[in-house]
Amino acid sequence: MTACHGMMRTTSKLLFLDEPTTGLSSTDAHTLIEVLRKLSKEKGYAIVMTIHQPSSAVFSMFDRVLILANRKCCYLGAPDSECLRGFFRQVRHYASEMGEVETDHMRLAAGENIANTLLDIVSSETGSRWMSEYWAVAHNATVVNHLFAQERDANSGDNLDA
Repeated sequence: MTACHGMMRTTSKLLFLDEPTTGLSSTDAHTLIEVLRKLSKEKGYAIVMTIHQPSSAVFSMFDRVLILANRKCCYLGAPDSECLRGFFRQVRHYASEMGEVETDHMRLAAGENIANTLLDIVSSETGSRWMSEYWAVAHNATVVNHLFAQERDANSGDNLDA
């Protein structure tokens, strides 16, 4: 906390934290994340942190999460159950389209601890593979579609019938 206090006195509005909840009780971890969230909302700090195995209460407090597996991005987005359920539906559909037979383990059931279930899925070989592959394909498709739209908009005034 001393390092955090020293950082808050500077003019920087970006705070990087490496596993700030490690070694804390679940209550203390929750309190720390509440303080950091308040710092972000009230003082305008952007806070980036690594965190391993957060409780579902802590996980739900984040605005955005980046999930990595085998050094590859698997998910970037809201930590809420509806966004993640939709994401896993898309991953299961993609994996099925690509010939994967076993996709039931990539499912978030209602009432489940999202953080634990996500960790279980990402920790499985097939789960992390399909998540990272789908993410790469979906992200690349989004970028390509955006570039095509920009090109189309830039050329929309051109007369190609010359």
